[in-house]
Amino acid sequence: MTVYDWPAVLRPNHSMVPVLERNNASAGVSVTGMERLLATDAGRWRYGFRVPVRSRQHVLSWRALMALTEGRTFMVRVPVCDSLNDPAYAIRSAISRANPSGIPHGDGGMHDDGAGYALSLVNGTVAATANAGATSISVTMPVGLAPQPGHFFSDGDRLYTVKTATLTSGTTYALTFLPRLRVQIPVGHDVSFDRLFCIMRIASEDMLQVEQELRRFSELSLSFTEALV
Repeated sequence: MTVYDWPAVLRPNHSMVPVLERNNASAGVSVTGMERLLATDAGRWRYGFRVPVRSRQHVLSWRALMALTEGRTFMVRVPVCDSLNDPAYAIRSAISRANPSGIPHGDGGMHDDGAGYALSLVNGTVAATANAGATSISVTMPVGLAPQPGHFFSDGDRLYTVKTATLTSGTTYALTFLPRLRVQIPVGHDVSFDRLFCIMRIASEDMLQVEQELRRFSELSLSFTEALV
């Protein structure tokens, strides 16, 4: 399975909230107007964002990604933008205001290009192995950071949304979530609540064309569907 990373230089400036497309089926509508649904906890994610294309590097990075993926043939590890809603938003915002160029080295210096380190605060550690197909997991969180219903988390390749979060002991929470776990997550493995990714494909090859006027900026408007293999 070949999966390519989304180019870091192509940074979205607007994103949709990921939506889980459920495969519920209707069992029909009765003469009284009541409808019975056959519900499932399966489904796949739909997501989209807009990306400004403002430089030669933006254009070349987009062309390279399309060449590598051959349109919809191969998959992309897509970053999911939800930093305003994750458990550490307030803490990260305060640190970012104090260090607008990034987190410095211990001696106060930055990297050669003037940038510092990026900050990731919200990794939860899986407290007990969760098997593929599960809809619950036990996660130990950093002190002071609590998952809530509606939060997203990711194991690096797949996206999930929290249904319920119950504190069981210390900083360990029992979570229920959707969709069903795509692959087993072993005990001790980290899941992220602020660095979210999902393996996806471009929803339609009609979106791959970029209109570029001379001396003007362009914008990509993209939709993705989760790639299940």
